[in-house]
Amino acid sequence: MSNLEINIPAPASYKARLRTNLRTPLILTAIFALVAIGFRNLMHTDFLKFLIPVLDIIAFIIAVIVQVKNAEKEEIFFITSLKISPDGVEISYTKKDEPLSISGTPDSFEFRKKQALGRTGSSYQQSYLEVYYNNQLIIKQYSTESWTDMKFIQIVHAAKN
Repeated sequence: MSNLEINIPAPASYKARLRTNLRTPLILTAIFALVAIGFRNLMHTDFLKFLIPVLDIIAFIIAVIVQVKNAEKEEIFFITSLKISPDGVEISYTKKDEPLSISGTPDSFEFRKKQALGRTGSSYQQSYLEVYYNNQLIIKQYSTESWTDMKFIQIVHAAKN
């Protein structure tokens, strides 16, 4: 195991990160909802003129709920400090806005870089780092401006060497 130390300044509050994460997807969802309501005038019966906006509003509410749940999942953890050495591993992180830390021997920790489809498009791959302590997932750090793919690769490489 090689030595690695990464310190990231304390992030904005959990709610501020959540708002920032939700801004673009919610704006796009609202635009699609407004466009769909515009098709109401193409309907020939009064029942369809009523049904289309109602279905659109229901779909909009469901989309907003899904977006919020996904954003909450992505923003719950933020690693502020990570130290890896042959003697031990120390991680300081926040869960929502609560500062936490964990430390232990290198054998107790496992770091995995993974990818998932992003929320803003089917072709967008989003990376995240999973931190396991005694084979139990404790942190999922999604990529941000501060936490990039390259840092995730550095961490996984340092933990394996």
